[in-house]
Amino acid sequence: MRLYCPKIFLTLNIAGVIILLFTGCIKQVSLNLRAPTPQLVVEGLLLTDSTPCKVTLSYSGIFNSVGGQVQNFINDATVFVKDGTGDSTQLYNVGSGVYQSASSVNAKVGGSYSLSIALSNGKRYISVPETIVPVPQNVSLDSIGSAVYIPSGPGSGNALNAAVINIKTQDPADQKNYYRWITTDWIPRKATGIQGPACANTGQMTCFQTCFQSFEDMNIYILSDANVNGSEIRNQTVITSPYFDYGNHYINVKQLSLTAQAFEFWELYQQQTTRTGGILDPLPASLVGNIYNVNDSTDVGLGYFECSDVASFKFIFSPEFINAYNTLANTQFYIDQGACYLVYAPAVTNPPPGWETAPRYIVDIY
Repeated sequence: MRLYCPKIFLTLNIAGVIILLFTGCIKQVSLNLRAPTPQLVVEGLLLTDSTPCKVTLSYSGIFNSVGGQVQNFINDATVFVKDGTGDSTQLYNVGSGVYQSASSVNAKVGGSYSLSIALSNGKRYISVPETIVPVPQNVSLDSIGSAVYIPSGPGSGNALNAAVINIKTQDPADQKNYYRWITTDWIPRKATGIQGPACANTGQMTCFQTCFQSFEDMNIYILSDANVNGSEIRNQTVITSPYFDYGNHYINVKQLSLTAQAFEFWELYQQQTTRTGGILDPLPASLVGNIYNVNDSTDVGLGYFECSDVASFKFIFSPEFINAYNTLANTQFYIDQGACYLVYAPAVTNPPPGWETAPRYIVDIY
């Protein structure tokens, strides 16, 4: 511990010269790192389509030597999804805290489902059962707008232009509906490529320079029909897709139904991730979801196990860059060294399968 005691002299001319002495001391101390009790964190999603059920488990409250939070995955738990009839499906660990069903779980609208988690320390958690509510199936592309996107990682700070994908759907009348949208997006990327025998069949000196990277928009897109009940929902943003390179964007929009409880959870999550940091912002709260310890009601998990109906819409977005110099001005900051499909993994060298019959939309980008 060190003490700094500077002396500051102030001179005031009030019927003479008065000299005041002010002495201040600044104390430098070493703060103890935070050591909160770790809490179970659950991120889970069960859909009515053929997607395998996926759950990610970790502990919160772990900090490193410089005070940064560490992701502490749980890879030795036993996890089951159970339905209202008593049938269960085991989820198997595939690494990094992810547990996944070997095949699709036959989830249906009107069915009730819950999660069971047995940890290696003997604790057992379950989720409050969720009943899947139907979601409107008539989802389609509404418009494509423009936005600015700033990637993280190498080259961050160099903004890219991007496409804002907006959809439309018809909300049913005389019922309460809550929506969430998640979107898969394969975007064109460019790397320096590689040279050597691997290029022998291409007729080029350098190959594997381009590919399609799986892109995830980290924003949460949700909506309550409180103000639009029975009306058409228009211009609902579902993803912002950046322009890293020329080429098609392969997009799969999934429109999900939420229970009221799930909507409240995602609304709180959205509020906390979009806080501006102002003094009038509400203090952050723990995102307690629907997970609890079966033997201790005070031991609750963070996160949510969500069960949703789904409507999917696949399409190909083909931007035509009328002013390519300005639109793609900063892309040179995001060209990494090596084979494209390796440096941007998960990525594929050819267009992803599943879009062979999808509609294609060509849009002029200025």
